[in-house]
Amino acid sequence: MTVTKIQATQRGWIPRANSIGTVVLILIMVLFQSSVFPYFQIAGVRPSLVLVTVIVLAKTSSSSRILVWAFASGLFVDLLSVSPIGTNALLFTLLVVVVDARSQRFEQVSLASTILSVAIALLLYYPAIVLAMQLNGFEVNWRTQVLDRLPFASLVNIFFALLMYPVLRLLRKNQRPSSTPRLQSIG
Repeated sequence: MTVTKIQATQRGWIPRANSIGTVVLILIMVLFQSSVFPYFQIAGVRPSLVLVTVIVLAKTSSSSRILVWAFASGLFVDLLSVSPIGTNALLFTLLVVVVDARSQRFEQVSLASTILSVAIALLLYYPAIVLAMQLNGFEVNWRTQVLDRLPFASLVNIFFALLMYPVLRLLRKNQRPSSTPRLQSIG
């Protein structure tokens, strides 16, 4: 008789250097997005630095924790913005799933596929956040918010994605696969 036992490897709770770097980078992006860019717009647009960072991180990471990163990043944005708590957390998480960011292996990810994922996420994010704000009682001019600003917002955010790609690629380059339970036959 063969008995299969699940053996989990334990590392203890010591955060990896690239995880600490990711947290610091996301916090910096949240602070820039919430404190600098409301007053300093580019082409009349406030960049969505955190969303771009999350999508690029999803494409350049082999970690299965990207949904946690997406949710936490969106929650940070919600805490420092006028949007209702949970709106960006939900949207960021859904967008990571929708763009299927983890469908390619880390080694196979290209700049072009990353930029395409960012563009798709932006095309879905802006109308969704405007709808969420309208449903929460904010007065919204759809033509101004989506039709007029979306092309410029896409260009500005894709520019930031081009800047973020090498940074996150370098940060995630030395990432070791997370320890997963392994099946071991006994008998």
